[in-house]
Amino acid sequence: MSVIVFEGTHGAGKSTTIEKLNEKYNLECRKSIPDWFRKYLQFARGLEPVSQKKVYMIGHEANYLSLDENKDYVLDRFFYTTIIRLNYDLHKSIEETVREILNINLEPAAVIYLKAEKEIILKRLKARDNYPFDEDFFEYEYKIFMQLNKTYDKIIIIDNSSNIDDTIKQIDKELEVKHLTLVRRENERGV
Repeated sequence: MSVIVFEGTHGAGKSTTIEKLNEKYNLECRKSIPDWFRKYLQFARGLEPVSQKKVYMIGHEANYLSLDENKDYVLDRFFYTTIIRLNYDLHKSIEETVREILNINLEPAAVIYLKAEKEIILKRLKARDNYPFDEDFFEYEYKIFMQLNKTYDKIIIIDNSSNIDDTIKQIDKELEVKHLTLVRRENERGV
């Protein structure tokens, strides 16, 4: 079983990239928290940040522990996003947030962080009816993943500023470097 997590700010292209990758490989795509757990998220959002993290972690662990050993998975986000969001609200330093992320026991095979220039993100968000953009959070999240990339060998930084085919080629190349082999769909093998 391989678990690949996609991270990146809103508008980075996670959903599009996951969809395209799923066309090529026999993956099961999931959100980071199972659907049955989502009813508890409203409750969690009303809690103070430390308790919020605990509730979210239960959801992430429940999802992760339910994965079938005989399949490959792609998760749209992971517990990292929750930590980053809550620590940003708490004004925690980048170093504190990186340390907290590095202490998580759940470990995917790879974490693909999709990045794009701010102008491209803004253009994509505008196409989504001006989805809100927080420039300070954008910078905070970016710096955290750049720092993680220096110390955590599971992080793969992919520039998703150009077209999706280039992004998929970059991902394939990086997965090969990490010796991660995903099962191709039948039509990709010429069967």
